[in-house]
Amino acid sequence: MALATYTVKRGDNLTKIADGRCGKNVAASISGSTVSAKINTLVKLNNIKNRNLLYVNQVLNLSGSASSSS
Repeated sequence: MALATYTVKRGDNLTKIADGRCGKNVAASISGSTVSAKINTLVKLNNIKNRNLLYVNQVLNLSGSASSSS
């Protein structure tokens, strides 16, 4: 399975990405049946510490497995 990614644009936030306002294909690539579940998936996959802080041009993994740091 190819790794799906999304590049953050100005004005984006996790809710907007998860509920499809950034594109239906983007939201469909994120596992979870609710917006809240999709946000949790994004947080886990991308090791996001602050849910309110995204950077323009930040590349988010939408699917795959969370990377682990050793």
